Amino acid sequence: MHSPLRILHLEDDKNDAEIVKALLEEGGIVCDVVRVESRDEFVAALDQDFDLVLADLTLPSFDGLAALQITLERRPELPFIFVSGTLGEEVAIDALKIGATDYILKERLSRIVSSVHRATRECSERAERREAEERLRRSEEFLAEGQRISHTGSWGWTLSTGKLVWSEEQYRVLGFEPGQVDPAMDVFMSIVHPDDRRSVWQSFEETRRSRQPYVMDYRIVLANGSIRHLRGVGRPVENPAGVVDEFIGTTTDVSDRVQADAALLARQQMLDLAQKAAQAVPFEWRLDAGEDGSIGLADAGSLPGQPSTAAGARESWRSQVHPEDWPILEQAIARAASDSGDFSAEYRAAHPEQGVRWLQARGHMFLDDGGTPVRIVGFLLDATERRYAEDELRRLEARLRRARHLEAIGGLAGGIAHDFNNILGAILGYGEIAMRDVVAGSRLHHAIENIVVAGERGRALVNRILAFSRSGVSERVAVHVESVVRETLDLIIAQLPGGIAVETALRAGLSGIQGDPTQVHQVLMNLATNAIYAMPAGGTLRVSLSAIHVDAPRIAMIGVVEAGDYVSLKVADTGVGIAPELVERIFDPFVTTKEVGVGTGLGLSLVHGIVMDLGGAIDVETAVGKGSTFVIHLPRTGDVIDPFRKEELDLPRGNGEHILVVDDEEALARLAEQNLLDLGYLPEAYTSSEAALKAFAAEPGRYHAVVSDERMPGLAGLALLRRMRDIHPAIATLLVSGYVNADVIERARLVGVDQVVKKPMSARDLAVTLARALRDHAGTPVSPR
Repeated sequence: MHSPLRILHLEDDKNDAEIVKALLEEGGIVCDVVRVESRDEFVAALDQDFDLVLADLTLPSFDGLAALQITLERRPELPFIFVSGTLGEEVAIDALKIGATDYILKERLSRIVSSVHRATRECSERAERREAEERLRRSEEFLAEGQRISHTGSWGWTLSTGKLVWSEEQYRVLGFEPGQVDPAMDVFMSIVHPDDRRSVWQSFEETRRSRQPYVMDYRIVLANGSIRHLRGVGRPVENPAGVVDEFIGTTTDVSDRVQADAALLARQQMLDLAQKAAQAVPFEWRLDAGEDGSIGLADAGSLPGQPSTAAGARESWRSQVHPEDWPILEQAIARAASDSGDFSAEYRAAHPEQGVRWLQARGHMFLDDGGTPVRIVGFLLDATERRYAEDELRRLEARLRRARHLEAIGGLAGGIAHDFNNILGAILGYGEIAMRDVVAGSRLHHAIENIVVAGERGRALVNRILAFSRSGVSERVAVHVESVVRETLDLIIAQLPGGIAVETALRAGLSGIQGDPTQVHQVLMNLATNAIYAMPAGGTLRVSLSAIHVDAPRIAMIGVVEAGDYVSLKVADTGVGIAPELVERIFDPFVTTKEVGVGTGLGLSLVHGIVMDLGGAIDVETAVGKGSTFVIHLPRTGDVIDPFRKEELDLPRGNGEHILVVDDEEALARLAEQNLLDLGYLPEAYTSSEAALKAFAAEPGRYHAVVSDERMPGLAGLALLRRMRDIHPAIATLLVSGYVNADVIERARLVGVDQVVKKPMSARDLAVTLARALRDHAGTPVSPR
């Protein structure tokens, strides 16, 4: 049983709509018709699953041509038929050109059944054609992708015309870019290895004669002179006259397989000497022949530090074993002799090419009839990777403990920052107001200016604490790293003490990162300050910057350097270096090598927090008496054409809008009220969220925006704004907090807060964010509930 035809009917005359439905049902069309009259109803209905649109041309509040445009934009596959009594010939032709399926005059409704049948049939045919085209496109994509993955190209050669056709992967297999050359047999034969050309051509001739498929392996010479191994598979194709007139086939790049086979063959003899299960090197150590009594049963060069068959073998072996580990072997022999006879030891040995390797020796000691050890038989395993992995695991565990320690301190720092920002907000805010009201250049103006400067220093300190804890959220922009580094170096060089030379190599070009310019400035300033302090007798400060690409991920001292592009900042000094026992703790907060009163111990913690926030990593190399090198890896996001410049714009002003201000700090509430008055708004300040809610509920339509603190006793900021938006959904809302992190922003978004502002909030911050929120709500009708 077929489902009813779902029809959306744009018609203001209910009787006409019923007549149309009746005619369709009389014509055998089972349908479900939904009638709409307005634009809003029509747009909302388009989201439903309709099969056809019928539309009148003119309606009191809407028209059919507009409905047609909306349908073409949102549901272009939907058939659209005009059913109108006022449709002129020119309008009808224009409608068909735009995209209407058909038009029917109301005085000729007898055509409605055939028109609907034709429209639905054509729609179905178009859908089937699109599906077939999509299946063909996907099939071609799958074929091309399969050829690319398998390094297999396909080709066809027509003998009568000489025409040769290559797939895109065939071009690549033969060493060309797709379309680089015109496919031709002379082009193909010219790249075939000279020693293989005769056999390749003979394969074609034999296949043509025998009319049987062929498989042939041959080599080609690429433009750079390298050799590529190919395998060709093909067959002949006969024309209707029974004559072979075409070849079709595939070509696969088997170079990796050929090389792997050669390598496997080369290693076969070596693998035959090792035990298949353990892949170990067996040995026998003769203990009954004195100092020279070692006899190796395996190739002495397979692993370092194994017994040798040469004269003086004991001393030869001992010379390869790390001096600190030879007693380990002697103790293992003693244990084997006194216990069960099992021999086990791990030691380091020197290899002429691979350097120091860890070896695991396991075996069994055999005794003579008198109980005297005579020989040890066993095998050696290379344990280097396992030992390195164990060491790396210990380092990672130490980093995890440090990260948890930093996280705990960071949470405390974020909480303290909120209270500091409240205090700083009052100092900076009233300082700004006072400076505006005092004559510039006066003694009082200078004194107030010093207060504001001190407040800004306090704000910078809070930002450093938040950066260290990674609790703060800052705006991310494209940062031209090299320009920030150059500006920072100018400041460093200007204050450089005597006896210290600076060497720079800035070669990052236009490379940029996504972050904050002040973060790059703080990282370099802290690293350079530490480097200068580490050279009290003078030395050289080296700063380099470059754009690098990392092919494989690796673990850095701090963080992980993933594969990708980076901007690498290196700061090196020739100073005193860092003691080994302090290296693992240098990024912990309040750890410093400086005397009391000189350093805070937050410099490298700040560097750590910033680099982690930017998704980067840190490497450190240091040696006591030789200096230290810090390498910062920051993910590169592309080139920055115009280095970031911040322009000071005029403050946006209000036009008498009523603004409700809520802050439990009396000083901050009055400060915001004064700033809003100066900006041309009509503010109303409350220090109690409950009182503010009561006033808002009494006259919700009176207010244009609400500015609320987040942390308040009783009803907190987000809860207050949620209650107010329930009463008046169109109200603009600003949330102010001294502790803005990702969690605060997400919770504010869920409530529907328009802007989140970090304390301390300057007059500019307030002016800009409030104007932005009001602008976003400019077109929203005021309709309190």
